[in-house]
Amino acid sequence: MAHRLAFLLVVSVGAEVLEINSWTPDAAILPASRHTATLNSLLFSGNARTTLGGGAEQWMVAFCASWWEPCEELHVIFEQLAAKWQGKLNTQDFIAKVRFATVDCATDKVLCNEEHVTVYPTISYYKDGQQIRQLQLHPKRMKDRLKTWSEEILGESKSGPVRSDADCTVDMVLLALALCIVLRLLVAGSQKA
Repeated sequence: MAHRLAFLLVVSVGAEVLEINSWTPDAAILPASRHTATLNSLLFSGNARTTLGGGAEQWMVAFCASWWEPCEELHVIFEQLAAKWQGKLNTQDFIAKVRFATVDCATDKVLCNEEHVTVYPTISYYKDGQQIRQLQLHPKRMKDRLKTWSEEILGESKSGPVRSDADCTVDMVLLALALCIVLRLLVAGSQKA
């Protein structure tokens, strides 16, 4: 018993503890093959749902059930995309342009319901704490569709702000309203003349 106790003391004294702060690079925190964070209901709101949550402007979050085979396939594809885009966009100190994360809907079903996930796999894009877009993937076309979708979103993020479908709808409503007002004025002007 005394020998075991001495061994434990030697091991614990010699062990190093990694200090994590805002200057710690991703590679030091995540294993070499992992480029995605794992979020749950406790971590989600402080990261993807917060402006600059986790030090990132944008989040790409994959919602899937770990027991489903297409979700296992998605994990590999999503890791590759995360490595590509985080390497390409996260070039500044102290802030990341984009982070990738996964949520296991088998264990966090309530969170998945709150985020309007009805089909697996679903990828949601968050910017400044707001869900901007959501993509429901078909298992057979996952890789190509996700690659194209990430190019559309993250390719734009390098050059300027990404507009949500809701923003486009508001713009269209305002344009339609302006056209109606102009037409009314034209009709009213022609009736007076």
